[in-house]
Amino acid sequence: MILAEKKLPVPTNSDISSLRFQDLSLFKLVCGVAIFDTKGLLRKYFTADNNSNVTWLQTGFNVLSLKSLLETAFQFDGFGHATVHASSYRIIVIQQHGRYVAFLFRSVEHCDITWLTLRQMKEFEPSFLHEDPRFSSVFLG
Repeated sequence: MILAEKKLPVPTNSDISSLRFQDLSLFKLVCGVAIFDTKGLLRKYFTADNNSNVTWLQTGFNVLSLKSLLETAFQFDGFGHATVHASSYRIIVIQQHGRYVAFLFRSVEHCDITWLTLRQMKEFEPSFLHEDPRFSSVFLG
């Protein structure tokens, strides 16, 4: 099931908004991050723990294709994020400035996503993953 939601509200509490996604315990459940351009084409992805299964990348692409279809057919506007719930994983696709970023979570039962988490994911800088020893990257062009 795919859920599309409106853009995230901006919290006013500076203490809350200063937290970074990579500092949260939820970040330890991330086992993949994919970067798509504004047209929905995959540009780079990161996998953790030698995860060789990359079928989730197709799911991220499908989310962005559906977004494009909704925008064209129904004048749908305001995409902020989409969540895909599967039996063994969860993918959250977030719109960032000039790109889309998909996060793959390996454990759905412990994956408690809040508006604050979504805001932190929206501000997450994927280049941080180059420094994280859990992740290896694949650049597609």
